[in-house]
Amino acid sequence: MFIYVPKMPKRMAHMSLSVVVPVYNEQDVIEKVVRSIHKNIISKLKDSELILINDCSTDSTLQVLKKLSRKLDKIRVITPSNNGGHGKAIRLGFLNSKKEWVFHIDSDNQFDSADFWKLYKFIDNYDYIYGYRKKRHDPVHRKVLTMMIRSANMLVFGTFLKDTNSAFKLIKNRALQQILRIVPEDAFTPSIMITLLAKKLGYRIKIIPVEHRERETGKVSIQGRKLVKVCIRGAKEMINFRLKNFNIPEKEFRLAQEIRENN
Repeated sequence: MFIYVPKMPKRMAHMSLSVVVPVYNEQDVIEKVVRSIHKNIISKLKDSELILINDCSTDSTLQVLKKLSRKLDKIRVITPSNNGGHGKAIRLGFLNSKKEWVFHIDSDNQFDSADFWKLYKFIDNYDYIYGYRKKRHDPVHRKVLTMMIRSANMLVFGTFLKDTNSAFKLIKNRALQQILRIVPEDAFTPSIMITLLAKKLGYRIKIIPVEHRERETGKVSIQGRKLVKVCIRGAKEMINFRLKNFNIPEKEFRLAQEIRENN
């Protein structure tokens, strides 16, 4: 029997990629997630690195990460001095990324790392490609929060983009570093700001559907009264961001154009 095996595109073997994974108290699933990323992405790219930001986990997550870093190549584990939350962990990982492209995926195993290659197909024509959760397997309050964010983006920024807070994105590193200089250092929702700024600066954005799974381990930490507080904090932050950070100097637009034109 003849079995057709598609050839790997030549460029794939030469892609320069940093994979950033923020991690907090995921001892039950983190080994599975890291091994999946390593198998599906890192092992297929010679010039790649896997950056794991352990946000001061209080369980055995760090011990698992250290063990994996000894067994698998091209892994870096970074632990900040204090727990700063998801937003700061992402930013720390981005700032430590050294490769041409940066891929962000969360550590809760709700995304399939193999879907990275769905995004990869568009790197020749886009600067920022991210996956939106077409069928989202999250609690109802999480889905409501997403709808609120989408509505707020329309009202405050006049922008409609699906799933701006997606934790499954691939972005050109030069573009990312430019955007990070504009995003406030203490931002609670940097992913949303990155997406909005990418559109504002004229970066070429591609949004595609990806698989999203139910969370099988751990628990969602933001719910109930805490969710209400987060919503209020997020709303205030986005309004301040619109007022203080969205009036971008012309030199930033020129830099974005230069980055777009230099693939």
